[in-house]
Amino acid sequence: MSNILRNVRGMRDLLNKDSKGKFNIENSAREVALKYGYEEINTPIVEHSEVFNKSLGETSDIVTKEMYNFKDEKNRSLTLRPEATAGIARAIVSNGLLGSGEYRIPLKFFLFGPMFRYERPQKGRYRQFYQINFESFSESLPEYDVELISLAYNFLREINCPIHLSINSLGDSKSRSNYRKELLNYLNKYKKSLSEESRKRLNKNPLRILDSKNLQDIEIISKVPKMINFLS
Repeated sequence: MSNILRNVRGMRDLLNKDSKGKFNIENSAREVALKYGYEEINTPIVEHSEVFNKSLGETSDIVTKEMYNFKDEKNRSLTLRPEATAGIARAIVSNGLLGSGEYRIPLKFFLFGPMFRYERPQKGRYRQFYQINFESFSESLPEYDVELISLAYNFLREINCPIHLSINSLGDSKSRSNYRKELLNYLNKYKKSLSEESRKRLNKNPLRILDSKNLQDIEIISKVPKMINFLS
């Protein structure tokens, strides 16, 4: 019995019940997305690493800790996709879809598929997981944000998922810049008490510190200035 091959840690088999559930969820997503004028797209599971390094940010947890990277026979750095947005954006550029042929702004796509992140496995969290993406590439107009929120909301209602919708905002670039300065002033007072990881982020991307799960950091960031006071 000791020679029985087992799943790679963090990966699982989807047997009949789970596979049926996955099929039904994807069908519901497809029906709702098509009603909103979204088209299905499928991108490769493997991308050049720079596709994610550039789009997700060099200091993000995904890039620094969670990506499955490997080298191919020509020593090119490749990555199992940890999320779908970057690959879809790459596909738009690679295939020259912006403003050509049948494709016009806004470009609206949806995608189903497996994603991979090297995270600590726990209940409900796996290293291979399945994601549904709705992506809208358009002008910076709030109407397109409303459409995406509406699409996601109606999809979750369609699959009987209890949902409470709350709207948040990080403001425009000027608001974020002003808030970043105030946030830095506050965090620098507690620099010695921050975790090592947060100290590294302090000058590169202080907003990422707000996502810290470190108990020491949580106590500090619980009293940071509120973003709403800096919105234009």
